[in-house]
Amino acid sequence: MSIRIVFIHGLPENQATEWVVFLRRSLGNSYDLRTADQFTASELKVIEIAIVANPSPAELAKLPALLWVQSLWAGVDKLIEKTPENLKISRLVDPELERTMAEAVLTWTLYLHRKMHLYRNQQVNKIWEQHELLPPSQVNVGILGMGRLGQAAAQRLSDNGFCVSGFRRNKNSYNSIKVLYGESGLEELLKHSQILIILLPLTSETHHLINKRKLSLMPKGASIINFARSQILDNRALLESLNNQAIEHVVLDVFEMEPLPVTDALWEHPSITILPHIAATTKKSSASTIVAENIRNFAETGKFPDGTVRRPQGY
Repeated sequence: MSIRIVFIHGLPENQATEWVVFLRRSLGNSYDLRTADQFTASELKVIEIAIVANPSPAELAKLPALLWVQSLWAGVDKLIEKTPENLKISRLVDPELERTMAEAVLTWTLYLHRKMHLYRNQQVNKIWEQHELLPPSQVNVGILGMGRLGQAAAQRLSDNGFCVSGFRRNKNSYNSIKVLYGESGLEELLKHSQILIILLPLTSETHHLINKRKLSLMPKGASIINFARSQILDNRALLESLNNQAIEHVVLDVFEMEPLPVTDALWEHPSITILPHIAATTKKSSASTIVAENIRNFAETGKFPDGTVRRPQGY
């Protein structure tokens, strides 16, 4: 008898259907993968494994025997917040996701470094003005969050000549990247970062981590890229810094409400570039292969995969 796995999602139906095709292909005939509405209520009561993408807490609550949730995304803060303490949650750990994020970080760092945001606004106002271009070796880039995504991004920036420093909660060593720790390390990094990249997970400790006081530590004219979670940045303090021209520009790819409402004032701000959460999208082909391998290993050994959340840390 094949092992039953439920796919719980909050995706448009066409996207969910595509995911089911990829996941079934990767899992093979030993696993019976279906969406929740395709199982009976009695079948759902004994299912132990779920694959999820933007799941409803109410749907997860219908699975009393659930042991483990494998997310199709790298971010799992909402799952941690809305599920029981004893439920194991694994984020997606995918080298393709790391490559994509590193590429996005380099792209938008170059966008800021080459003053593309200024030239965009100049075109709107028909202004012909050239701006000084520093070599990357004279540009300090700070990365908040040195997990897998942060490490890949830091290495890509370093390979392209930028002066890169990172910040993380716990001490660790890296071959070529300077990494700072603790509150004093964070403040030191902010004081020197001409471009700040946010790649931290959202936890109780990182909520509004970059607030009015922290923004005031940054060099005048610095810029920020947020590819993590909106709530890590205090947007009210950020707008104040932009309006005072203390911060020159910010690239936002994440928002508390997505899609960003058309009435939101962020759309109109000339010093904000808005992206529709596209920095590092999950690739169905590679993700499905990794998820299938995680499930097979769990079925054979009972061991949870790399990327399983440590709830006390919040990630």
